[in-house]
Amino acid sequence: MRRDGVFTWLSAADARVRVVASDGTAVPGAYIAILDVPSLALATGAPNVHFAFAVGASTGRRRGSPASLEVRVDIEGSASGGVPLRTGRYLTHAAGQRPLTALGMALGVERLLALRGDPVPPGIHTPEALVDPAYEVERMLEAGPSSPKRPARPDNRRVSRAGLRPRAARGRPRAARGRQPSVAGAYVPKLQTLPSMSRAM
Repeated sequence: MRRDGVFTWLSAADARVRVVASDGTAVPGAYIAILDVPSLALATGAPNVHFAFAVGASTGRRRGSPASLEVRVDIEGSASGGVPLRTGRYLTHAAGQRPLTALGMALGVERLLALRGDPVPPGIHTPEALVDPAYEVERMLEAGPSSPKRPARPDNRRVSRAGLRPRAARGRPRAARGRQPSVAGAYVPKLQTLPSMSRAM
């Protein structure tokens, strides 16, 4: 995680955390080391970034449906004009992780093959540095996830009505102006498998 502008490791005990699903159920999880943390930190300038991962019965399972995927994003900082901002959204998919992971891989390959955009120069690249976020969101919504929504109230967070909007690649979000934002991601995967994590949404 990144804490007060410094990337740091956590002990197993300190890494434990509750991840609250969209229906308000708390699932035991842990902060994990994943490339999304430095990617988000460097893209936004946020001094505090962490990523929590939890495995358990999904909201879909608890409702008697197939296992579902949930990705939660919380952002805290300042909007334009210095107005304090705290917002959170869930992205859920009734079919689990696989459709969105497959889409992410397809978009990355599409970009590397220059099927969209200019040829990619040699080197090591992360997907978010190559794929336009607005285009990725557009294609992601075609894959069938539900619309982002506010975290459940049992989390005891005040959530603003502001939404998360796609922004241009390598751009700095408004929340990074003035007071530096903190960014948190929580990932609640499907129950049947323990998938490897490549990136959060």
